Amino acid sequence: MDKNTQTAYRRNLKGMILDVAMHEFYSNGIKSVKMDDIAKKLQISKRTLYEIYGNKEELLLEGLRRDELFFEKQLQHFASEQARNVMEIVMKFFQMQMKRLAMVNPCFFVELHKYDLIVSYLDKVHIRRNVRSVEFFKTGIKEGLFKEDLDYELISLLCEEMIRGVMAKELYRVYDLQHIFRNIIIVFVRGFATKEGIAVIDKLLAKENLGLEESSKF
Repeated sequence: MDKNTQTAYRRNLKGMILDVAMHEFYSNGIKSVKMDDIAKKLQISKRTLYEIYGNKEELLLEGLRRDELFFEKQLQHFASEQARNVMEIVMKFFQMQMKRLAMVNPCFFVELHKYDLIVSYLDKVHIRRNVRSVEFFKTGIKEGLFKEDLDYELISLLCEEMIRGVMAKELYRVYDLQHIFRNIIIVFVRGFATKEGIAVIDKLLAKENLGLEESSKF
């Protein structure tokens, strides 16, 4: 195997390791998944796995970074290619979050906070996302879709906690995602929308296909 072929193989192998590992982490939680399990599923030696990822935390961190980037790119693509206003992007964000998180074992989120590198990374993601959200809401005010007299930094945090609560309680096992989505939008998002914003929400909710039944990477 020449050097270029070996490099390509190692690059492809890294991607396959991330695919298998993150599927196992999301499905079964982090603690129950061993590096041996991942190596066996890929039919590679444990030594090869450790040559690429030094430990489980390093592997998990790389997988989270990759999946976060994928999520952001999907949302950015929708915003630039399909969305006509900020309200549509807000609703798409809720859709994507619930589709993604509904495929994750709740214990995954609990176990994430046992890893210092992961906690540090997630803190940075939340700070960055909240800063962008506030700017995003300012755009919504300019478009006349969001009310001016609200604390959107607080609202951004509340949105995040609400979605976490839905997943932590596993409400998606009792109610389908479409039903959860409609109730979150009607009760929560309508609360900070202007009359013009509510009109956009009602128009979108009236559509039969809101994208929740589409296949998801997760």
